[in-house]
Amino acid sequence: MKRRQAIRNIAIATAAAYLLPGCKGEPVATNAATTGNLSLDADQRKLLDQLTEALLPKAKTEVKTPETTSDFILAVLNDCHSPEDASKYLGGMKELQAHLAKQYKTDFGALTEAQQAEVFTWLAKPEGQSEPLKFFAETTRNLTIEHFTSAEFYLKNVRGWAFAPGYFKGCVAV
Repeated sequence: MKRRQAIRNIAIATAAAYLLPGCKGEPVATNAATTGNLSLDADQRKLLDQLTEALLPKAKTEVKTPETTSDFILAVLNDCHSPEDASKYLGGMKELQAHLAKQYKTDFGALTEAQQAEVFTWLAKPEGQSEPLKFFAETTRNLTIEHFTSAEFYLKNVRGWAFAPGYFKGCVAV
């Protein structure tokens, strides 16, 4: 009789372990996106989304990625960079926000394409920029390009990349 109870208890525990992860509630929505070393408020996240879309607009292409470019940038910064680099990145983002508020009195998404080009030209100038702002601009640009060039669409359709190193053709006339 004890053996039957033990088997029953194991079955109940297994069923509970299988069902419990599905019983999670909805995640609590917050205004800040926190990823490890980085903590962005809603305005900073919006700015990052707008910058990456302006750098490489994917709306007109067939590029589908499992995560957004902003999520990719935040994950790489969190996983591959030091906390000092993350704070430098946030400092550069705050400097850009201050520049946009001072120069254009609006956020990046409300700018025209010509004004956005002016901002990118200003960011590309090496002189007169602080180290955090340079780091923010270079990192955002490089990781945006890396996210695009590592997408499946780009690798298959542009680079001609195939998962296997080659195909086996068994019946080929010699």
